[in-house]
Amino acid sequence: MPYFPFFIDIENKPCLIVGGGKIALHKIKKLLPFSPDITVVSADFCSEIAHMEHLKLIKRNFKANDTEGMSIVIAATDDESVNSEVSEICKEKNILCNVVDSPEDCGFFFPALAQCGDITVGVSTSGKSPLMASYIRRQVQKIITAEMADICSLMGNVRPYVRQKFSDEKKRASVMSDVFDCCMECEQIPDEQKLLEFIDSLEMKA
Repeated sequence: MPYFPFFIDIENKPCLIVGGGKIALHKIKKLLPFSPDITVVSADFCSEIAHMEHLKLIKRNFKANDTEGMSIVIAATDDESVNSEVSEICKEKNILCNVVDSPEDCGFFFPALAQCGDITVGVSTSGKSPLMASYIRRQVQKIITAEMADICSLMGNVRPYVRQKFSDEKKRASVMSDVFDCCMECEQIPDEQKLLEFIDSLEMKA
């Protein structure tokens, strides 16, 4: 069954990672750009995790109460029994949990991410083929250029102005569509002031 994709704000949200090896490191690197509050519990840590900033490291084996207050939990040890224990505890407490290499124990999956600026595209195969997800991600990444990211930022900047100028929802959508087309079709991306002037011209035509 496919999983529903949704994007959540995890900035400053408490996140527990059980495990201190290379697999845990991979998960940490995926999470860090989104600024969660990460706690890592493990009897030992690989050198890179041990020297990372912005992590809370607890050097001991996992305990059930480590999950208290956590928004998400990731079981990333090389011990299947420990990973399974973490998953079961999270299910009992209704905490979202990802278990490495065990799709049936996962409450969510890490998508393959294509990202540039404020544009983020996540690709999932519901845990069936990370290789395929990675391939699709690479194809999508080719589309998400720095220019696209700049246009996305501009669209976000002028959106409040459009909401202020046009009270009708359908008209707002039409204007934003025209703004997007203008950005995409111009040889050079217009600056914000020119876009505001373009929006004013659309208001005069309304």
